[in-house]
Amino acid sequence: DPDTDSDGINYTIDRDDQDLDETRNDIGAYVYLQGDYAAPAIPAGTIATPGNGLVTLNWSSNSEADFAVYRIYSGTSANPTTKTDSITSVGTTQRVYTGLTNNTTYYYRITAMDTAGNESNYSANLSAVPVGLDNEESLSFDGVDDYVGGAAATGLNMTDKLTITTWFKYTFESGQKRIFTMGYADNTAIQYAVLINNQGKIYFISSAAFEPGGTGNIGNTGVAQNEWHHLAVTYDGSDLKLYIDGVEDFTRNIGQDFPNGSYDHFWIGKRQDGAESWAGWLDEISVWSRALSQADIQQRMYRSLDRTEESGLEGYWRFEENVGAIAYDLSGNGNHAAISGPAWDTDIASFYPFISLNST
Repeated sequence: DPDTDSDGINYTIDRDDQDLDETRNDIGAYVYLQGDYAAPAIPAGTIATPGNGLVTLNWSSNSEADFAVYRIYSGTSANPTTKTDSITSVGTTQRVYTGLTNNTTYYYRITAMDTAGNESNYSANLSAVPVGLDNEESLSFDGVDDYVGGAAATGLNMTDKLTITTWFKYTFESGQKRIFTMGYADNTAIQYAVLINNQGKIYFISSAAFEPGGTGNIGNTGVAQNEWHHLAVTYDGSDLKLYIDGVEDFTRNIGQDFPNGSYDHFWIGKRQDGAESWAGWLDEISVWSRALSQADIQQRMYRSLDRTEESGLEGYWRFEENVGAIAYDLSGNGNHAAISGPAWDTDIASFYPFISLNST
């Protein structure tokens, strides 16, 4: 306080303010700094998305008028402190790291700095595991308590269109088992779910409006245990269709929207309350906010997807990491999921080999 004794006289001419304890020892202890000492906001909306030998970082733009630079810290250990990049344009909010080793975990943190040299605190600790294009791993579920799940980005919350695809191989003989469920984290309701019943048939669940007359949406064809099969569920706002191995197996006119709500969590391999735990293998799960055609499904079922070439891809879990306890979402939307129990396995559905065409 420039007027410590409140006598109305500024410290520059008031000796009482200049020497508070009358020893003269504290002269110079009161320095009144002027200038910018406020750091920018921590970069928000941070997402790390893995690819083949690469990781793409995205974040939201800062808004400070005196912004100077984003700093990116990265490494192969959590909470990295080594600065590996700087970006001076406030509107440049993406950085792609290439030449990375697949099936290795990389970590990232981002800060913002202003023209006065004030640096924000670190962003949330991000991680990602680059993976190759071929299908080499799946996840094996024990049918007891194994599952994968996480907080859902808004893109998984559907309005009137949907596609879900996956490869699956089941081992159970009774009951029905969940593959994918979208709902509330507090277990109050779901928006949609897909499962396999004890006859090996696809079963799709949503609101009561999707089951006119109380009749469930169950496929016509049952597939055998211990065999890899591909399923797809599509809804275009009018017709619900179920596909097995790229062949239409069931269709039904619905003409209703999905239930409306702020659904915020997804589960792979169990119902939201822990029941109907999947027994067997799951692989290459994708969720879309559009209805794929039969041709679309057939063109994509035997290969991995490139998110930059796909529209409406909201979640994509390949289960190729074979390291750590996170199933990364390769759609770019950050729907990364914690792995609780399932084990990596080389029991897979074979993809077509990748061919690079040289134009020369």
